[in-house]
Amino acid sequence: NFVHTLNNKGLPDTLSIDPLLQYDIVVHTIPSKRLGKISLTPGKHTIIALETPQGNLDLKMDSRDKTVRDLKCIVRQNGKTETLNVQQFPQVEKYITGIYDLEVLSLPRIYIEDVEIKQSHTTTIEIPLPGIAVIEKKANGYGGIYLEDNNELKWIYNFRDNTEQRETIVLQPGTYRAIYRSKFSTKSAFTIEKTFNVESGISVNVKLYR
Repeated sequence: NFVHTLNNKGLPDTLSIDPLLQYDIVVHTIPSKRLGKISLTPGKHTIIALETPQGNLDLKMDSRDKTVRDLKCIVRQNGKTETLNVQQFPQVEKYITGIYDLEVLSLPRIYIEDVEIKQSHTTTIEIPLPGIAVIEKKANGYGGIYLEDNNELKWIYNFRDNTEQRETIVLQPGTYRAIYRSKFSTKSAFTIEKTFNVESGISVNVKLYR
């Protein structure tokens, strides 16, 4: 195992290793590059070439915002389901040039497809600041938060039954609906619905009682 470097002449460093063995080489770029069955000639320099053109992916969110900590993004190669890397906000990471798909683990999740990484270039992805929804209930109960999207309700979050009667949830900007029924209610007709808007950097109080 070696960490690659350039020597004092600005050239790739030369490694002195046993020439009697055959080697498999794995370069831990993202994604990794592999070259197998490498043989060396004793007493001579062997140049092993691997193409690893790289660019940077810069994930940005307003650094002044302290609402979100430890926000992560799943990076996949375009069209593949395998997780290639989990990159944090804010962070810059190097990738082999190509097309990638991103899944930001926010609420709701943000999907960004066909992100191109070019050689010696930084691709910047910036997401909007989230807001905060403070959910107030008179009693523990059942229900959750749904995103209103093109006349559809998309489930985002289930209320916690074993917590206090106030929940603080970090959400991306958008229009949401809270649907809730107290655990002590004996009829579905007692379900409460409240529509609310979340704006970047702003807190909104949602009171789930009549």
